[in-house]
Amino acid sequence: MNLRSLWLECNGIQEISGISHLVDLRMLYLHSNAITQISGLHTLTNLVTLNISHNQISKIEGLENCISLKQLDISHNLITAFENCEQLKILPSLTSLDLRNNLVDDKDAMIPFFQEMPNLLALYVKGNPCIRMVNQFRKSLVCALPSLAYLDERPINEIERLTADAFVRGGIEEERRVRDEYIKKKELAGKLNTEQSAKIAEEGRLKRKAAFKKMMAEV
Repeated sequence: MNLRSLWLECNGIQEISGISHLVDLRMLYLHSNAITQISGLHTLTNLVTLNISHNQISKIEGLENCISLKQLDISHNLITAFENCEQLKILPSLTSLDLRNNLVDDKDAMIPFFQEMPNLLALYVKGNPCIRMVNQFRKSLVCALPSLAYLDERPINEIERLTADAFVRGGIEEERRVRDEYIKKKELAGKLNTEQSAKIAEEGRLKRKAAFKKMMAEV
């Protein structure tokens, strides 16, 4: 069977079953059901996207064979600790993870846990109790995950990464120094670009003037 995408949301499903033969499946949407356990996916080695949000799942399991899985949305579930998410670390292709609005409250485990997932590009964790307990949690995560490009509600730009690294390295004073240095560097680059543009424009004007004079002389 060549089915690539399957939408089964909002059906009151309690158990994942009957889809193991869909080995070519790429996208599976099971959100807003009544699922309590991830199962029945052991043959879906080509699965790339899995949305299992808004269910009643308390542990991430049953994904060990999903070696192609890149995007996992397991937000709005009942996960209480990072130790119940250990299987995420063995997913070689995972780059986008949505863990928003679960019940994770082990604040001390958050940074070490995500440090073991260096391939993450997008991460969503807001709405978990541990977030408000971690001091400067965004700066800490940005610094811990050098490849991360998007965290919760906004992307991570160059200045945020530089200042986050500076803050972790030397506190607020180092952060201010790096920020001021970055701003000055950008201002200087902008000035040089303006001067270069003006030079190019002037050269173009002189070339056009010379070409016009040559044409008039030939006439």
